[in-house]
Amino acid sequence: MDVNEMLLRDGDTLLMQEGFIFYVFGYEHPDNRLLSFLKYIPSDVASKFPVRLLKHKWNLEGVELSRPEKLYTAENYQKFLTTLRNNFPHYLYFCPYRGKDVLSVPRSQIRKVYASHECLQRIFDTENKDTLQKEAVELVELLSKESKVPVKDFGIHGSVGLGMHNEHSDIDLVVYGAHNFKNLERAVNRLAEEGFFSHVFTKKIDQARKHRGRYNDRRFVYNAVRKPEEIDDPHGRLRYTPVKNVQFTAQVVDDSQNMFRPAVYPIKNYQPIDSESELPDDQVPDSVSSMIGYYRNVARTGDTIRVAGALEKVENIETGKTHYHVVVGTGIHGNEFIEPA
Repeated sequence: MDVNEMLLRDGDTLLMQEGFIFYVFGYEHPDNRLLSFLKYIPSDVASKFPVRLLKHKWNLEGVELSRPEKLYTAENYQKFLTTLRNNFPHYLYFCPYRGKDVLSVPRSQIRKVYASHECLQRIFDTENKDTLQKEAVELVELLSKESKVPVKDFGIHGSVGLGMHNEHSDIDLVVYGAHNFKNLERAVNRLAEEGFFSHVFTKKIDQARKHRGRYNDRRFVYNAVRKPEEIDDPHGRLRYTPVKNVQFTAQVVDDSQNMFRPAVYPIKNYQPIDSESELPDDQVPDSVSSMIGYYRNVARTGDTIRVAGALEKVENIETGKTHYHVVVGTGIHGNEFIEPA
């Protein structure tokens, strides 16, 4: 299929003509472009990026690749923007609806697409699977059986999906659809309680998300991606205007979209933590949106969360209606987060 006609979703992997590997971000994209984030850099141009790189190297389609040690910090994001602006400006897009440059790849520059569901199907179809590929298939079949989520609604990200894994790689799974995710989450928690595998808590938020596990001494993680019928984010419908940074607590009133990226948390009972975060009634936010995948699924309906982020005015260009929300992960300020209060 022509790449210009493909429905590409959050987390699908893009190998570019110069060898960069970007991951699709979210579901709202300009014409002929895809909002993305940079994951791997061709080693022959890595010195242009003033960030710390992991020592390990990867290889895909004959290209040696390096990976930044920290991918999602605001500091590194700004360094990526500067380097790309100076050396590879076609990977930047000035978004008139956000009033700033964002990482965005031209569809015309894509060399190869690795869609997550297709990557998993290729592993299933591989005759001589290696140990890790066998473990990935075994894990998906177990999770599918226990959750009643069809195998076709799973996918795989990361080095395993790209076929450039090593013996230490994790299994990075995708499940399509909010309903499927909820069923999978229940099954994973039940299987952990029954001792089939254990939860892995390496970061503070992991205890709230419980999305990391260890199966047969292999670490795995699972996240959600929208099904086509769950996508309703046409680019250019909304305009976002920054107001100021705020810190507050609030109560989550809906957890039906908190598992995706961006993760959306409708809220009530906004309570400012400091005087700078006090707001007039007409600017009180009605939701929090996390651009950082780390803050997916950290709170459920009824939970109280503590948030630091950027207050934005959101205007529907078609109707003129406005409301306010808070964004976590602007790529500008480092101290932005969502956590259970």
